[in-house]
Amino acid sequence: MATSAAVVQAIAQQNPNGVSIDLEKGRILEGPGYCVAYDATQNQFGHAGCVFAMNHAAGPGGSNIVGAWFNPGNNNYYFDSVKKYTTREAAVEAAKKEQQIAIYDLQRRVVEDIMTPGVNAVPGSPGTFTPALAAGRKRAHSV
Repeated sequence: MATSAAVVQAIAQQNPNGVSIDLEKGRILEGPGYCVAYDATQNQFGHAGCVFAMNHAAGPGGSNIVGAWFNPGNNNYYFDSVKKYTTREAAVEAAKKEQQIAIYDLQRRVVEDIMTPGVNAVPGSPGTFTPALAAGRKRAHSV
């Protein structure tokens, strides 16, 4: 892994709406394609969360990509180890397996909400999914 946590955090701060970072090249990953977060790195934020996500991404089964986004609700930057997919269909299928509620479109640089049955998209509403997610909620590569 050639990129430091400080570099990943700086890129995240320059892209608060979401970004995927190639750890080998130390730059923003661009499309076409879609990124999906690994369930194992959910709810990682701050410096410790960044390092955790980076270690997962660089480890066995990781893809050397970290997604980052800012949650204005609690003023934290979140980090996920993510995997890139070439088609939307493959990304949606992977997101379902990883219990994600969104995927990240690299080319358009936007988060797309998806419907994953059984994932709680709205706090306090077990077993339901609301397609119109609240702003700042990102669980796929990060939103």
